[in-house]
Amino acid sequence: FTPEVLEQIYAMQSEMPADGEMTEEQAQAQMMQGMAVMQGVSIVGAAVRYDDASLAGRLLDFFAEQSGADRASFVEGLKATLPAVVAQSGIPALTDIVVPPVSAFLDNPESLEVAIAPPSPTSALVLMAAAANPAGLITALGLVVEANTPAE
Repeated sequence: FTPEVLEQIYAMQSEMPADGEMTEEQAQAQMMQGMAVMQGVSIVGAAVRYDDASLAGRLLDFFAEQSGADRASFVEGLKATLPAVVAQSGIPALTDIVVPPVSAFLDNPESLEVAIAPPSPTSALVLMAAAANPAGLITALGLVVEANTPAE
């Protein structure tokens, strides 16, 4: 976000009718303004990282005990169901990206990171259009999931 984009968002909000009711023309104008704002927002990269300090291990132990299994058996069961859970997204390419690192994390919970790093800054509007092809969106975003890597 740049300050200019933020100002555009505030201006759009101030133009909203107080009662929230808009005519079709106002709604279309608002949508066009929104698309212009999204064109001004570029994605250059982002990451979310979880570093475990024993919580994941304790949760695995707890849920294993609740299910009447030992932790190793419980983890193997989770890993066996993981591909099917990811497949429910309907995005086959996601399985190759998610299953190996999450399985590694379940075996040895140290860290898990999900990051996007598009090859070049990409506007949010372009990414929204690319969402029609989720596999293409994964490539456009440069989606990466890693487990048990050192923090930078």
